[in-house]
Amino acid sequence: PISLRQADGSLSLVTYNVQFNKALSEVERIIKKYAPDVICLQEVNLGKRHLYEPLFPGYILAATSNSFYRLGKTFGLATFYRLDRFYQMGSKSIFLPRTYYELLVSLLTWRGPRTALRTDLVTR
Repeated sequence: PISLRQADGSLSLVTYNVQFNKALSEVERIIKKYAPDVICLQEVNLGKRHLYEPLFPGYILAATSNSFYRLGKTFGLATFYRLDRFYQMGSKSIFLPRTYYELLVSLLTWRGPRTALRTDLVTR
């Protein structure tokens, strides 16, 4: 995981690749250790019902963005934030361009669009 904290301690962010949900159980340990304000997950199964229920106590799902399909499942990005610190202004998926090589390969192995996720949060 990557953790960023401003010098004054006003914001902490953790981004974590959960490797197709294999490491999702580790997020709880990271939350206990770092107590981040924002959690950004990559390669998370977006089809799981529990993703839209309170997954991490004290955090709320801000948004998701589909990135690719694998074995009939949709994986992508998810952002969670602490409801006691922020409220959400908006979110949007950003489609990432592909190189010519990626375009050629994607014709043979299409896995869906490549995306990034932008979430605008305002402190309470």
